Amino acid sequence: MSRYEWVIANDGTKLFQIGVLADGSLYNPNGYPEAAVRAALTVAHADQMSRMPWTRDAFTPEEQQAWLATRQAAGAAIDIQTCELGCWYASDDGDPYGLTDDDACQVGKHRFVRSPVSNGWVHEGDLPLEKARAMYDRIETEAEARKRPHH
Repeated sequence: MSRYEWVIANDGTKLFQIGVLADGSLYNPNGYPEAAVRAALTVAHADQMSRMPWTRDAFTPEEQQAWLATRQAAGAAIDIQTCELGCWYASDDGDPYGLTDDDACQVGKHRFVRSPVSNGWVHEGDLPLEKARAMYDRIETEAEARKRPHH
């Protein structure tokens, strides 16, 4: 179930109070055209998904697990040379995406990558070995470039 205060429709107008109920039916008390609501909800859902795991609370546990199951395939498909790089502290205890509420876990610094096609962040542990190496090579190369004087 997801409800939004407002979502921008394809034509740029704001659709207020729309969503999808637990049974899959639309929540649309303002009577917007069904096709416009479904299209706007698809975009809103994709935007939230692209920011996973930060938006995990917007998804059911089943949706979170389905997303988690896609991380290795997303890692295999990502272009390391053009993707966005991220680094933050995350669980060292098997849940780097923070999908469980284990406040007692040990944390460490972890690397993540994402691209427009990865549908959210991908942990370095979900990358194929050659892509993980390429990620660290890129990080090192970019760090060295920042150290060089600019003329």
